[in-house]
Amino acid sequence: MEPNIGNGAVDTTFDGQGNAYTVTYSESKVHKWSLDSGEILLSTDTQWNPKYVAIPGAKATSPDPRYLLVSNDHSYKDGKYRFPEIGIWENENLQLFTLLGTEDREAYPGPAGLEFVRDYPLQTGAWEMTFVPTEQIEERAIVRYREPDESFRIENPRVVRTGPHEVDVYMRVVRSHFEPNKIVLKEGDTVTFHIENIDTSEDITHGFQPNFYDISGGVNPGGIREFTMTLDKPGLHWFYCHWFCSALHPEFRARMIVLPEDASPDQVDIMYSNEELNSGDTTRDKIVG
Repeated sequence: MEPNIGNGAVDTTFDGQGNAYTVTYSESKVHKWSLDSGEILLSTDTQWNPKYVAIPGAKATSPDPRYLLVSNDHSYKDGKYRFPEIGIWENENLQLFTLLGTEDREAYPGPAGLEFVRDYPLQTGAWEMTFVPTEQIEERAIVRYREPDESFRIENPRVVRTGPHEVDVYMRVVRSHFEPNKIVLKEGDTVTFHIENIDTSEDITHGFQPNFYDISGGVNPGGIREFTMTLDKPGLHWFYCHWFCSALHPEFRARMIVLPEDASPDQVDIMYSNEELNSGDTTRDKIVG
């Protein structure tokens, strides 16, 4: 039976106990109603223009009908904003309601029925919303990590000159570091970067993007990718991970020093005066050629 829940119904969720919860955008309310009779059982106000509503596990076979989330399109009401303004954005409003009745108060202390508990600032408008009990996430989080495949690894990050102008760079990346992160090469070299992502979290992709060269790509966890370029621009070149991965992401970079083709041994000595910029079996003599 179709319920009479007013104007602007935009989203509905279910508690697995024969009830539905619908938010109405125009009147800014959430309604609990019976799937059997269509009767409105409870109604309450939301902040302003709710868009989405969710009960934990409502999209699975066993919903957890203790709480309800409502995502509001606005947090402005009665002439003021609910949350402080941050930058150019106005926060939206995510509200938490309890669905616990009086018989549940001993096990779960809190208000009875469909009652507001607290709200949270939401900086971006969501197109969809899912509410999942934390105990389900903890069980699944274990499988998000894996042991590295030792048979397919770059064991010794290094720079290897294989010819007068041919160089292979074997590099590893992990949050938030390139290894090696400083290399010295020569103008005219054709260099191939072999890059392995050694992160064990399956959702941490890292990027490789040197400036002044038309190269940009990502390396998935456990994977190795190759990038080849010919160095035609002497000077200091930075390359970056452009795939956001952690709080240290702004520091995730490395430098490539490209010496002029006619670089003298003295120039190379200056580059090496403070620290060894290369690792592995690339030596000063191999750079000079």
